[in-house]
Amino acid sequence: MAEYFQQNITTGCWQYFQSEYEPLVYDNLFNRIVKYTARILTELSSNEINKGKLLQIQFLLDEVTDCVCVSSDCDKVKLNPLYSDLADILKLCKVFLSNLTINNDAPSESNFCFLLPMEYVFEDFIFSFIQEHFPELNAKEQTGGFLAKREGKNVFKIKNDVLIEKRKLILDTKYKIRHDAKDGKDGVCQTDLYQMMAYAVKRGYYDVLLLYPERPNNVGPESKFTIESPFTLGKPIQIEAQNIDITNHKIGSLDSLIFQQLKKVLYKNS
Repeated sequence: MAEYFQQNITTGCWQYFQSEYEPLVYDNLFNRIVKYTARILTELSSNEINKGKLLQIQFLLDEVTDCVCVSSDCDKVKLNPLYSDLADILKLCKVFLSNLTINNDAPSESNFCFLLPMEYVFEDFIFSFIQEHFPELNAKEQTGGFLAKREGKNVFKIKNDVLIEKRKLILDTKYKIRHDAKDGKDGVCQTDLYQMMAYAVKRGYYDVLLLYPERPNNVGPESKFTIESPFTLGKPIQIEAQNIDITNHKIGSLDSLIFQQLKKVLYKNS
């Protein structure tokens, strides 16, 4: 303002103002860190969607200098308070460059939350365990098909989590808690039972296993439901709900525990 009064007021150029500014430098340290981090994550990732997004970042930063960055470079970046949202990106880059995990011990630290669809994790874990420890069953994962036809076209797609043709068994994982509602259903959702009945009728199988993770306040370890129908040709469909403990803290014995539990339910009627 001092320069304005001295140079503009006295000369009658009231409409002009003095200002200081710096040019926008696109090829800066922040963008170099982001580009390098995106490049190394592209090489490590096996997910095509993630790879596509990482390649898009690299394309946007094509004019930025390619250089090797380390986690300490993140501490050298001074961000304008107006762009505080960039601090999250910088912090995440530092996590990746440091090969670190999220810090849960510092209450003042803000961390990203990675939300995993645990129903898929649980399903994948159970199938992989069966495939590794019971290879003789030749289990199949995500076996698809259609429930009906309409005007010659397949409709109402079905997908079995795990199919064991040798045992004529459909195994479906449910990552949920079976609350005892005192209604005789033992916490099994009615829609889940309808779903399993449709799977059994379509496949022509009579044994269905619903597998739940063992959790506190879960209802009993075993529940059996019998479905009798003319469609089953006199042999009822048996739908069994079982809990399996995958949270044992004795890591050394966890594999053995899960093995014994699965062996009991997979070979029950054989």
